[in-house]
Amino acid sequence: MSFSKKCLPLLLCACLLTLSACGGNPEPSAPAESGALESSLPEESIEESSAASAAESSAPEENIPLSYTFTEEELLPGGQPAMDEGAPVADFSDMIEFDLSAEFPDARSCDLSGEDFSNSLDKLLYTQFDSKTIWPDSLPQDFDPQQIIDQNRNPGLGVRSLHEQGITGKGINIGIVDQALLTGHTEYKDRLKMYKDFNAPGGMSMHGPAVASIALGSTVGVAPEANLYYVSYDHEKSGETLAPYIEGLTYLLDLNKLLPEEDKLDVISISRGWMPDSPGAAELEALIDRAKEEGVFVVTVSIRYNYSMDFTGTSREPLSNPDDRSAYRPGMFFANDYRFGGTIYKRALMVPMDFRATASPTGTEDYVNYINGGLSWATPYLAGVYALARQVKPDITPEEFYTLAMETSSDIPYTDGFGKEYTLYNLIDPPALIAALQNQ
Repeated sequence: MSFSKKCLPLLLCACLLTLSACGGNPEPSAPAESGALESSLPEESIEESSAASAAESSAPEENIPLSYTFTEEELLPGGQPAMDEGAPVADFSDMIEFDLSAEFPDARSCDLSGEDFSNSLDKLLYTQFDSKTIWPDSLPQDFDPQQIIDQNRNPGLGVRSLHEQGITGKGINIGIVDQALLTGHTEYKDRLKMYKDFNAPGGMSMHGPAVASIALGSTVGVAPEANLYYVSYDHEKSGETLAPYIEGLTYLLDLNKLLPEEDKLDVISISRGWMPDSPGAAELEALIDRAKEEGVFVVTVSIRYNYSMDFTGTSREPLSNPDDRSAYRPGMFFANDYRFGGTIYKRALMVPMDFRATASPTGTEDYVNYINGGLSWATPYLAGVYALARQVKPDITPEEFYTLAMETSSDIPYTDGFGKEYTLYNLIDPPALIAALQNQ
């Protein structure tokens, strides 16, 4: 079934694979054919390709700033960090071409009020949509769009039980380098302490609101009372070079030197991967080494190149309770490699990734339901869990955090669609991790 009204497709990126822009869902820049999906091949080996998003880049690193001279207004403690104008509200209503037959149909901001979906539950469960999607009355009994968004806003795995104990990331400062941010979204606007925009004016992004809300959104986030320091990189350059990430990380680290002690950054999330021989990789990794020396944990898709740790993303059953550990499965992008013996999964920490509802760029109180994410979604989740741990134990190191996260994780048995039994290894258990810290 196909509809003539144009709709913006979600170009799904298989973080860790061969797409050039990011570790998850890149911002689509133009309309595409109905049901367009920027697909990914199954991983040959995450060990070899976990950061291949920049491997094919040959652009030289030019004009990368080594340090920043801040404006008088930005000088600290006498001044304030930058607070540039945020991205405009996105309007997808004229950029849609909905195709129910697509693998992952895109119904964001679509008017589907005249259609009959009463017999389409299986497809609707794998359809992305947002607060501005207009639905018909003829929906399957088990498909309640608002209920699904509300359920998928839950970070899951018992994280909200920690919030009820007051473990919310309060007093912890998270930096993010990502695409343009809708700064006024209710999920994080009250805790946005800095917004520096290296984009051309007027850029908008679905990626920025998602990663910010996953890390620290008030209802979506793992650490809903953490503060946010955000640098928006130049999206035009992000697929060609690591320079925008080098620029953003340099800015955050130089700013961090000037921040009062209580405002200094604890963790920085960058949803980007690379290979060791990618142009700019050496410079970026040197910056991460600098961050380590300065007490800042930098979580990236390519975390293994700077820390003795690894992580990957999980999926779960549609409509399942995000707190139900038995519902979790290998992430959709990685399922084939997992099934055929990818050994990294036995030693990588598993973090939620698919079936997440996040802040939407379409309005300051809007949400969007994503089906299959990428490690772009898992990266800020892991940064958020670290923020919770840092609240409980302020002197925790990234290595101590990861070791304890692995020790308190658990293996989850499951049966695939072919009736074959498998094990999901090392599913993160935030309450068990925090309890272990409290008992030390």
